[in-house]
Amino acid sequence: MQSMAKATANANRPAKLTILNTLGFIYKENGIKGLYRGVTPRIGLGIWQTICMVSFADYVKAWYVYSPIPQVQQSNRAYRVKTR
Repeated sequence: MQSMAKATANANRPAKLTILNTLGFIYKENGIKGLYRGVTPRIGLGIWQTICMVSFADYVKAWYVYSPIPQVQQSNRAYRVKTR
């Protein structure tokens, strides 16, 4: 896709792409909508990822706490197996 973008490069595109040059170019070409294109999907993706991570962490924590596998507890001298 990058090769396609280079082949159809805009003549008005700045040679040196700094943040301010890029913002100015996007604003000139697409207006204020061009600056916000993609913000809504990115926010939605961030919300979805956060929900999944928190839910998965809670699930793993609940599985670990209530699992029948004995947990190893470290003492000063040796490891002891902790039973429930």
